Amino acid sequence: MKKIIATALSLIMVLSFAGCGETKKAEEAVTNLFEAFKAGDFEKAEEFLYKEGDLEEAESDDMFNHVFTKIDYKILSSEKINGETVNVTASVTAPDMKVAVGEFFDNALQFALSNAFSENPISDEELSEEMEKMFVEATDKEDLGTVTNEVVIKVVKTPDGWKVESDDEFADVITGRMMTAFKELEEAMNPDAE
Repeated sequence: MKKIIATALSLIMVLSFAGCGETKKAEEAVTNLFEAFKAGDFEKAEEFLYKEGDLEEAESDDMFNHVFTKIDYKILSSEKINGETVNVTASVTAPDMKVAVGEFFDNALQFALSNAFSENPISDEELSEEMEKMFVEATDKEDLGTVTNEVVIKVVKTPDGWKVESDDEFADVITGRMMTAFKELEEAMNPDAE
């Protein structure tokens, strides 16, 4: 009887450690992704994303680099869903983009209107460059606060290792709720739109 109990306990321990290994590997993928973001290395970050190509726009855009390098994170917990999926819960602190987007919009609107009524308006390319500078200035303020949100990050096992499956909530959280800020701005400008 003692042998059966000892064997059962051994089996339970082995299976427990196997599950811990998978959650640790999933957590490592999340950690590696965040560290690549913080370093501004989008090519490296792409290695830890399930769907490649998600960061192509960010790689070529200093605006995103500027925001991502300011994030901080803490892994809170992990839950193995099955042999192929682990949900990693993290606390993410990022610049408060709601404030930055509001300031950017005010400045960009004033600039665009003054340019439109100028005798010598600048080109669309120059206007885009000015808008990007205004966005970076709005997000680079010393007194810009931060926002902390919890997010459940789905991590999936692939032949190439564990990868983060990005969704809208994850993208919104790591950008300091930038997507939410732009959506609220759009809704405020179009109150009758659904």
